[in-house]
Amino acid sequence: MTDAIHGEIVGTTYSVKNEYNEKFQYDVRGNILKLDRQGLVPRQDIAELCYKPITIDSLQYVYATGANKLTKVVDHAPCPDMTQLPQYIDCDITYAVNQEIWVDKTKVHCGVQMSLYAPNTKIFDSLIIAGQSCTAPLVTAYPGPCPQTKYTEGFNQQSASGLYTYDNGGNLSYDPNKKLTFYYNYHNLPYRIVGAENDELQMLYGADGSLLQRKYLKNNIIITKTDYLRGVEYKSDTLESVHHPDGRAIKSWSDWIYEYWIKDHLGNVRVTYRDKNADNIIDFSDQGSTSVHNYYTFGMEWINLADTLQPRNLYRYNGKEMIEEMDIKMLDYGARYYDPSVGRCRYSQNLCHTQHDQLEVL
Repeated sequence: MTDAIHGEIVGTTYSVKNEYNEKFQYDVRGNILKLDRQGLVPRQDIAELCYKPITIDSLQYVYATGANKLTKVVDHAPCPDMTQLPQYIDCDITYAVNQEIWVDKTKVHCGVQMSLYAPNTKIFDSLIIAGQSCTAPLVTAYPGPCPQTKYTEGFNQQSASGLYTYDNGGNLSYDPNKKLTFYYNYHNLPYRIVGAENDELQMLYGADGSLLQRKYLKNNIIITKTDYLRGVEYKSDTLESVHHPDGRAIKSWSDWIYEYWIKDHLGNVRVTYRDKNADNIIDFSDQGSTSVHNYYTFGMEWINLADTLQPRNLYRYNGKEMIEEMDIKMLDYGARYYDPSVGRCRYSQNLCHTQHDQLEVL
């Protein structure tokens, strides 16, 4: 896989959209060396279509000499050298460039919060803000280089120079971009993940390595707790859902809401829908009870503007649970965690001694 081109089929007609394209380069071992990824970000000029495609990631991978061990990922996107503001701005937006922001009589609508980052401080020459009859826009200028706040779509670059570190078993012990420290048990499974804001995850496993409980704590106070019992999940000691091969039943007071998943041939959930009114029929009366899921090549999801179902379905890509606490955003494959933003597993396979070879890249 060297190129992934995004297109759309309407009826029987296929057209190229180029909104979620990806490009890849590899070394002789098959490890990813470079990944360029497009995605949608807020669009300023049309209120009804408030998103536009840009390059959200331009990742460069660095490995230990003569090995497959990933030591660093650097994101060279998304700041261009210069940019020009559109004629109208009616959405909250952050602009950041490495040189200059050009303004040509740009009008900023009422109530907009806009941030401008550029070394050139003369960026307000022709900016036209809203009149006094409405809530004035909040426009803030920051002289300086491309800020860290721009590295939020896709791969979240928090340290351009920090190195991934590993223990003697090859498990990731520190992630400089997620600012997480990992601790492992004798199964090479993480039993504790510590964040940088006095928060942590604690995991409890059975003797066979199956996950029994996960707790999220902040300032030593339990925020959430999930117990797993053979397809039954309890949230904070309250029954939440019962899973089955085609979805789950969600407990809602004294009733049950039935949720179903449509999967593709790889087991990825593409559509989540519910019998919202509990009439045993899925029809237009259940509007607002459907969520569509699409994925990049290695499992990261496209921006999902319609994922409003609560509680959310976290078992989507490959049917594996997405861990979202502390912004971890990794998939739990049981034997190992997987980071879909970079396409890498983050610690050793605890069954690798039964296999002829051990792969770190899915």
